[in-house]
Amino acid sequence: MKNFILTLLLLFIIFDISAQNKELNKYSASQLKSLAKSAHRQADTYSEIDFLHEYAKKKPADLKQLNRLAFLYYSVKNYPKAEKIYTRLYRADSLRYKTVSYYLGEIYKAYEKYDSALYYFNRCVQTSGNQHEKPIFYYISLAETESCRFALENCTNNDRIVVYHLNNGINKAHLETSPQILNDSTFIYSSFNLDSVPVYPLADSVLKPTLNFYAAHLDKNQWKPASYLPSPFFELNTESVANGCFSSDGLRFYFTVSKQNFKNQTISQIYVSQLVSGKWTRPEVPDKRLNYKGYTSTQPTLGEPFQNNLDVLYFVSDRPGGHGGMDIWYTVYNKTTDSYNKPVNAGGYINTFGNETTPFYVQETRTMYFSSDGLPGYGGFDIFKTNGSTVNWLPAENLGKPINSSYDDYYFRKLQNTESGFLVSNRTDAIALKNDHCCYDIFEFRLPEKIEILLSGNIVESDTSSLARVYRKFDTDTFSVKKRMRNSIDSTIVALRMKNTTTGNSVEISSQTLDSDSAHFQFNLEPDKTYELDIHKSYFLPKNIDVKTDSVNENSEIVLKDILIEPVPSKAIAFRNIYFDFNKSELTSESKTVIDSTILEIMKEYPEIVVEIGAHTDYIGSDEYNLELSQARAESVTDYLSSKGISPKRLKAMGYGELVPVSSALTPEGIDIPEGREKNRRIEFKLIGFLLTK
Repeated sequence: MKNFILTLLLLFIIFDISAQNKELNKYSASQLKSLAKSAHRQADTYSEIDFLHEYAKKKPADLKQLNRLAFLYYSVKNYPKAEKIYTRLYRADSLRYKTVSYYLGEIYKAYEKYDSALYYFNRCVQTSGNQHEKPIFYYISLAETESCRFALENCTNNDRIVVYHLNNGINKAHLETSPQILNDSTFIYSSFNLDSVPVYPLADSVLKPTLNFYAAHLDKNQWKPASYLPSPFFELNTESVANGCFSSDGLRFYFTVSKQNFKNQTISQIYVSQLVSGKWTRPEVPDKRLNYKGYTSTQPTLGEPFQNNLDVLYFVSDRPGGHGGMDIWYTVYNKTTDSYNKPVNAGGYINTFGNETTPFYVQETRTMYFSSDGLPGYGGFDIFKTNGSTVNWLPAENLGKPINSSYDDYYFRKLQNTESGFLVSNRTDAIALKNDHCCYDIFEFRLPEKIEILLSGNIVESDTSSLARVYRKFDTDTFSVKKRMRNSIDSTIVALRMKNTTTGNSVEISSQTLDSDSAHFQFNLEPDKTYELDIHKSYFLPKNIDVKTDSVNENSEIVLKDILIEPVPSKAIAFRNIYFDFNKSELTSESKTVIDSTILEIMKEYPEIVVEIGAHTDYIGSDEYNLELSQARAESVTDYLSSKGISPKRLKAMGYGELVPVSSALTPEGIDIPEGREKNRRIEFKLIGFLLTK
């Protein structure tokens, strides 16, 4: 029951062993089937996908293997591929393959098409409910219908929260996970530190890469990789490490060691290192009862202590005695006797029949943050919070959007004394490796800001200056941001220019930077002049505003201006009236007119922005052909913009083919929906960065 997701969460090792180096079409169907079974035994998911994909070409009527292939695509988050096969299976025999309805529901939930997801979950409930002994998918689908209704009723983002994708070398194309905050300027995390999938021969016994600890530090308001790794964050070389926490006295460091057993199953155990005479000991298993043999124990977090000599340690395990898949458990450590109590399940108020993972306990507020796929949410795992301790908890509350997305959201971690922190997600904007949403990255969340410019004081013609103060304040009016866009420091840069109203030219007379330690700006202003304030801030669109002092005189008291700087839009703008002739990539004259009045105008208005021009097709034609056609169409648009004077450095062409539909093109019965296909054929404009001007 969704435990395959936890393989990605706990260890997430994806290595191509052999399939990429073989000409698979030379193998017979029986050989491909045998190779797929061998890859499955070795937990080599992507090779198994390659073998079964080629097998399906030779044996398209083998629905059993098609069902396996669809599940593999689903398990690695390749939802477009999985959807295509599951839709075929649904039409072929939805009664025989009852779980197909469930997986289609999950896919449409990830797409945020909750009405379609409801249809398939209800279908799964209907077909499974007819059986005398109802399967687990009946109960899961029943719960998912409640989730869909929750998502439909709570679809609005909390505009006070913005979520940024960490870059600057922290996130790679492979997995980044388990951020652990040491202080407000340092955190550690685990990563493979890879930008590609290594390929190994089947017979190669070389040691595969492992998850290791890395550190990040805050440099000029930007998180960057640290050049050193402080103790006690060990590298175990042959095993993966993640999920750390310290004891209340700082003398013990708990973390997870993950490896594969002889069945190629990922098993995690909790280890501890102790600070003895100023040195950290080598990690060891703290107590055999803490790690249940043959089952996973992982993700420790320190709870609220009962008394000074006792520590409460929460962790996650799939051991017997739980409520579903992975549950939150706890044990009590006695510092005096150096012993652990027998672990206890945290109870049905926090655990469900699904999976609960990545707990994080804030002692000051007695708040537990955790992720779950068994409570109503937007899709995949959502982050929740509850108050209490041990087995006594209040009903859990979904943290809502944009903390949660329709994909997997884990590892909520909060900085001390601030309303900011980190989470781990495979949402849109995470770096793709094999396919979109395959991999997990670290995101930062925080409150947005408003710049308020206050001009006050007497304005005279001589050297007497007015006072310009720029305050950083929380903003309730802007909308959310999902990706860090700017490579400059995370501070507000305000340049003051004198503007010639006749020629439109301006000359810079002052420039100042507001960071977290600054109080205000001071500018010299003159009466009867026009000034231009040029405002730049990371993750926000550039802002230019004219400030006139023609109405200000010696008797004026205050001139107040509120300037809202808008965050970078997180979603692409779709243009469906940019047309191409059938099977052609050349722009029509009508399409050029549309581009002139839309995209070109935006590029001219914001001369620093870098954009992606994405082209999308409908499902007619092969995957390969549609990718090639969409790439050629995207390049036609960028070539045209270049011919109009837009620098190629500001343009990126990306063809997506049919992989990212925005509308259903087929009914559940397989009937074509022309309106849906038309919506899927589109050109999208997405802001992806800024040119560096300094």
